[in-house]
Amino acid sequence: MTGPALALIVRSGLDLNGPGLLAIGLFRAFREQGIPCAMILGEASDGALRSLYGQGATEGDLLFLEQLSHGFSPIDLLRPSVAARIAAFLSVFTDSFHGGKSVCDDGPAFSGRGTAVLGLNHRSALLMWAFHRLGFFRFHGDHFRNLASFRFFSLAVGKGGEYLFPLFPIPISAVSPSQAAWIRQRGGRVDAVIGNGIINSSEIAPLIRERQRLRKSLRREMGWGENAFVACCLSSHFPVKGTMRIPEVAAGCPGLHIIAAGSGPLSNQVNGRADELGLGSRYRMIPATEQRLEILAGADIFLHLPHDETFCIAVTEAMALGVVPVVSPVGALPGMIQPGVNGYLTEGNPIDSAVKRISGLMTHEGRNRLKQMAHAASSMAVNRFRDSYTIFRYLQAMGFYS
Repeated sequence: MTGPALALIVRSGLDLNGPGLLAIGLFRAFREQGIPCAMILGEASDGALRSLYGQGATEGDLLFLEQLSHGFSPIDLLRPSVAARIAAFLSVFTDSFHGGKSVCDDGPAFSGRGTAVLGLNHRSALLMWAFHRLGFFRFHGDHFRNLASFRFFSLAVGKGGEYLFPLFPIPISAVSPSQAAWIRQRGGRVDAVIGNGIINSSEIAPLIRERQRLRKSLRREMGWGENAFVACCLSSHFPVKGTMRIPEVAAGCPGLHIIAAGSGPLSNQVNGRADELGLGSRYRMIPATEQRLEILAGADIFLHLPHDETFCIAVTEAMALGVVPVVSPVGALPGMIQPGVNGYLTEGNPIDSAVKRISGLMTHEGRNRLKQMAHAASSMAVNRFRDSYTIFRYLQAMGFYS
């Protein structure tokens, strides 16, 4: 079978976090593969929108539904008026890309193609499936005559949606065997196990070539010495992310410099702990930024010590850039990292283990070993998590490719 005539990404909130970066990366990847892409969103941050527009999106590619945001009940979504807005949006979208022909027609122009609907959480996927099953699209023009041409797929189904699993009618993709087991234990079905990689080689390659310049630039901007050993942390400051552990690691590794990009309810506590430990200028916290790849490329290691994790796109980006990860063995991370080859997984007490591993890498011998590990990390990430391969696997699981 051929690929879809349209990819539709549905997400309740778009921010510069893991699911938001996934949505933006998938939008870019579909477009680069010649597949038109639209998005339905509940809300989006200014930074995420700037990043999305930087990938070529226009306002006409996006539909904002306030009922999709977390402040509303799912019942608010199941209204004909909401379906009418979606139908009108897709009609205009398909007109502009296909000369007035519907991507959902089963006529000669689009036989077997249809629309791939990717819900980036259970709420989003269930919304679109409900409209499909209830026939809400039937009453909004000829563009939606062949409802069977909608194919639904749910990505990034995490904690909070398990109550839906026993009745969930939509194919689900898990990002790791451990997440697949977690879903099945709660009565859900898993149709595929696919890592959410969105590595864009054309974006990564120039940064790898510029790493020396970016290293110097980052250290100069932070006021650190040219040979400072730098760990980068890209994470929101929520309890599950373990960011309170990061200052403790810095305290245990004299000479280690930390740049932490992110925000969240624990930001003040993390900063306060860094002050209590007397880290001074060795610890710098900045907001989540669209320049995350440039910052990553300037670091020596990527430090991430969550209590729990699903996938972590930032780890794959760091590895692609040759930045060696030191991370907790949770979620999909053990499947990415070969300890001592392309990174390290903590053992036992995560703080003590991270201190031990990082201290070893900060020695002269360790820095030489770090170069070898960086090459292995980059090769694995670019080959395994490139965006074109990820969307191929999604569409294959949806039946577009055999």
